Order: sequence, then C-alpha cells, then structure tokens
Amino acid sequence: MNRRIFKYSLCMAILTLVALVASPALYAASVCPTPVSLTNSGADGNSNGFGLATSYLNDITSAANSSCNVLITIAANGSISTSNPNGAGFYDTGDDDNVVGVINNSSTTITSLNLSSSTFDIFGFDGDGIDTSPYNAPGNSMDSTGYGGPDSFFTNISPDSTTGIVNFVTPLAANGGMTYFSLEESFDATNPPTPVPPAPTAATPEPGSLVLLGTGLLGFAGAIRRRMGR
Repeated sequence: MNRRIFKYSLCMAILTLVALVASPALYAASVCPTPVSLTNSGADGNSNGFGLATSYLNDITSAANSSCNVLITIAANGSISTSNPNGAGFYDTGDDDNVVGVINNSSTTITSLNLSSSTFDIFGFDGDGIDTSPYNAPGNSMDSTGYGGPDSFFTNISPDSTTGIVNFVTPLAANGGMTYFSLEESFDATNPPTPVPPAPTAATPEPGSLVLLGTGLLGFAGAIRRRMGR
C-alpha cells in the first residue's frame, strides 16, 4: 500500500474513533430505563392507565437520560436540583407515574431523600410502577410497592401520600453514584439528603507518644538482659 494512502487511512480511522467516543447521540448514558408496559390495577381509581404513553415514548431520544421523567442531581456542594429530561412529564397512559433518576455528585454517601408535593399524592401507589410482578425488582427485597426499582424503598409516607422518604438499599456512592425509582406523580425536592456519617477511624499515635513507647520498650528489654546476665 502506498505510504501516503496508509497514513491517510490511519488518520481517518483515528478521527472516526474519536467522533464515535465523543458523540452523545451514539454513546449517551442514561440513569433511567424505559419502564415496562404494565396493566394498571386501578387500586385507588385515580389514574386508569394501561401502559406506556405515546408522548413519553416519542420523547425518548439518543440524548442522555431522556427516559427519566425527573432527574435529581445532587451537586458537589450538596445542593439538589431537578430537571425533566423527558418532556412528557409522565410515562403512563393515565397521565401519571414518573420514572425518577438520581445522580449523586457530592462527596458524601447518600442513604435517603425526603420528597414531597404540595399538590399530588406522589406516594399514592396504584399498581403500575416500573417493576414487574412480583412487585419488588430482582435483588430489591425491601420494596413491596412495585415502584422502588432495583435499589429503593419507601418509608414515612404521610396519610395523604404527599410526603415520604425514598431510601436506598445500597447507599448512593459519592462522586457519581446513581440509581432510579418511580413515583405516582411529580414532586418537589425539599429537604437535603441524609448522609451516612463517616466510619470512626483509629487514632494515629503522635510522634511524641511513639518516642515514649520506644523508650519504654528499650528500657524493658535492657532490664530483661540484666536479669538474665546475673
């Protein structure tokens, strides 16, 4: 092969590889999966959904996290922001149910999030969450609602289902940990996340203490040698 042609082909191959790696359209990551199509049990009679909404499916693109109705981002300083990557705002044909992604970019491990809504019963689960039967997702034995995804479960739900705590079975790792779950409606992220306190570490001896310890050991060894020399 002509050397010039070889160099040209090599350069084009390298440029193509760089373009593929850099292209979000081809390599967009997503926290959230596309929910399975479920038949709504209609347990509380307020949604009447029967699967995935067309508007939700149409908004799933190659963009990162486009299958998340809501994305919670915990910033490096611990502040919380929310966005709506999927413009539909819901995934169920009953115009309800949200798949929620969480990304923890803080330096603190997160065990739970306090969530509330001033309008909707976001914890009013009616049977059409993202998990298939038997309700809890594989590997997540803590959730009995069908909404917890692979690693979340819910506690402290208020009588009107507008407030509650989302707990993570495996604490959400610092600096990029992520997971997802689902809720019945849209919510407001209110209270800051609850961090796992750092594990206590053994105290490191000070240099002066080390010197005293060494001196004592030497003195003890000398006493033993004098006694054995008698």
